[in-house]
Amino acid sequence: MNLSISHLRRVCQEQKSIGKEGVLLEKGYFFHRKISIYITKFLLSFFPNILPNTVSFFMILISFLGCVFFTFSYNSDNATYLMFIGLLLIYFGFLLDKVDGEIARFKKKITIQGIYLDEIYHAIIPSFVFITFFFGVVITSPVNSLFLMILILLTLFNRYNRKIISVITLKVALQNLLHENKKKIVRHSFLHRFFSKRLFSISSLVHRFDIVLGFILLLVLIENLGMNEFRIFGFYTLFVLHILFFVRWTCIYYGEVEDQVFLKLSEIKKL
Repeated sequence: MNLSISHLRRVCQEQKSIGKEGVLLEKGYFFHRKISIYITKFLLSFFPNILPNTVSFFMILISFLGCVFFTFSYNSDNATYLMFIGLLLIYFGFLLDKVDGEIARFKKKITIQGIYLDEIYHAIIPSFVFITFFFGVVITSPVNSLFLMILILLTLFNRYNRKIISVITLKVALQNLLHENKKKIVRHSFLHRFFSKRLFSISSLVHRFDIVLGFILLLVLIENLGMNEFRIFGFYTLFVLHILFFVRWTCIYYGEVEDQVFLKLSEIKKL
């Protein structure tokens, strides 16, 4: 079994590099994969029978444990250290999110159960991070508590917005195919053009969990200097960016739905 890093990169990561290199936000995505491949090599070397779903299970468990450390940091004399430990565990879970897929591709064992565990991770861990990190600064205010709940919902919506529109697009394409509907493509709306501006692309930062973790790390470092009010500032910053990201992607995707429908329709007709 060839476990050289170059071979593992080619087998485990090649599929992930298609169409990504030119996108600035995705550069960080590959930075983490430069680290994850060594974890993959370690696991395959010392635990050759390991299953990708086992790694997926531990990535959820370790990430959740990191959130527990966030909870223990409240009113603790060692709050900063506990938060750092929590961040390290959550980041390690983030790396395992890469490792499970790499092992699955190496062993050619991509399963529905593995995809399900991956979706569970992306659904619950970011929400738990926000709840456990910001709980202390929002619980004293009913309004802020409401905003925290909205933030959690936005986190879920932003994760699945693209998937929802893909399902809608395919459904409408199939309906058009069934009824031989030849509608004209609807031109992009004002909102679509407005939110397509590069200015609003900054909201895409919240789509990358590693950047969110880096932002939380920055807040912890600032708090360590005695500036405790910055956590609530960070909370509202993330809240606004999540709203903007949701509105932007909704306007862009739903503005392009007709174009995507006809593209899907042409693909289906070729089958």
